[in-house]
Amino acid sequence: MGSSRLVQPTRAVNRMTQRWIRNCSDESSVFCAPSTWPLLALLAGAAEGPGRRELEHAVGLPATDSRAGALQVLGLLRGMTSVRSALGLWVGERFPLDPQWTAGLPLGTVGLLTGEPAVDGPLLDDWAGKHTDGLIDTMPGAVSPDTQLLLAAAMSVRTRWARPFADVGLPIRGDAGPWEDQRYCLLRRCHPDPGPRQRRGDTVRRGHVPGGRRYGRCDRVPGDR
Repeated sequence: MGSSRLVQPTRAVNRMTQRWIRNCSDESSVFCAPSTWPLLALLAGAAEGPGRRELEHAVGLPATDSRAGALQVLGLLRGMTSVRSALGLWVGERFPLDPQWTAGLPLGTVGLLTGEPAVDGPLLDDWAGKHTDGLIDTMPGAVSPDTQLLLAAAMSVRTRWARPFADVGLPIRGDAGPWEDQRYCLLRRCHPDPGPRQRRGDTVRRGHVPGGRRYGRCDRVPGDR
């Protein structure tokens, strides 16, 4: 993010995240703008008519700049050792793509759909597993003989907490909220409470999970009883 060429695309990615957060409900949600933004930006560069304007609004860049921005962000993600990121685009024989547009895409982005779910399904599942280090072993959604276009973005992040969480023990059953009547494992960690004031330059971030409450100095995830 130190390169001046990356400032505009990365800011556009952050703005997309901010928009999603503002429009997010209070329910448990997961979204990943750094994964989705390059895909939409690449489409914006090739779109025409109303679709082009809608994609420009979504990515926050002119369509003429979005393709280059997408490739820059993808390059930035590839340079992160703990991040795996990939885009996939599969088309049927009746859905030809512009060779000039596909020529500049990252190697391996474009694939062919045979129209046979028994063949296409395992190939898509393999792609999902390969680009998420096995964290996702099945491509969401089902393909059918009528599927002529499929777009996908995958991202996985392997990292460590500065202060690791500890496993509380046996799974418990939720009594309220999104986890009501479901069994889940509980993680927690204890740390000093920084209080209402912090020294300049200190950074503290607190995540809120549906159903979660704070007891003393211990943060519990996902829900306390």
